[in-house]
Amino acid sequence: MKRTMRRIALLLLGALPLVAQTSGQPVVELDPLNPVDGQPVAISWTQTVPSSLRFGTPTVAVSPTPFDFGWQFQWQPYTVTISQTATPEGNAAQSVDRETVVVPLVHEGVYAISLELTVGSTKSTFALGNFAVAPPCAQQPHATARYSWDKSGYELDFADWMNANVSTGQATLVSIVGNHVTVRQSLTYAGIPSTRTSCLSATVDLGAIAPGTYHLTWIYDEFFAPVSALAQGPTLTHELTFEAQLPKRRTSRR
Repeated sequence: MKRTMRRIALLLLGALPLVAQTSGQPVVELDPLNPVDGQPVAISWTQTVPSSLRFGTPTVAVSPTPFDFGWQFQWQPYTVTISQTATPEGNAAQSVDRETVVVPLVHEGVYAISLELTVGSTKSTFALGNFAVAPPCAQQPHATARYSWDKSGYELDFADWMNANVSTGQATLVSIVGNHVTVRQSLTYAGIPSTRTSCLSATVDLGAIAPGTYHLTWIYDEFFAPVSALAQGPTLTHELTFEAQLPKRRTSRR
């Protein structure tokens, strides 16, 4: 299966604030600054207008809706529209308003934010900038080894991702020959396709190996649902390296 390794660089809201504050132009902040797939995002802004206004409570809408389970495409563009009304009140020379709205769930993709401010029959639209949501898991497969004092040996943590609806079986240590470690794991493609990123992870006991640099061959045995003896497909292999560092001396508690 072909895997898309190219990732669009994370787009931030520039150097926040987005723009120098001018008459009516909001200054924007994002929290978190670097959002990740599955997180809520708070959008805060401050706007100054050269008139006396009473601002209403803003609302926010995202299009298309980032459902938890849906057909969104990787790095799909989204539009975040914030709507707010204001009513003339008093005789102040200017009005300052600070607001926050929360997008409860974002998925990886690029989001364009706009603010629609309606005063009476006049609507003003402000482009507040863009931000990008990073994928929920690592962009490259990677492996790390850590020493377990409870097991008196090393454990190998492996992480991967795939642009498909997949599941994995238990990873099995095949062999350790010199500094070459081979692991095998089943990878099953679901019957219903999805373009949502799947995060994959597994932990394998390596035992009492010597500290040093190791070469890892991680082999996926690919299956296609429904799983059967005839459904097995080809294999997908990753070649990586990892470091088994000398364990730090265990400290005892008195």
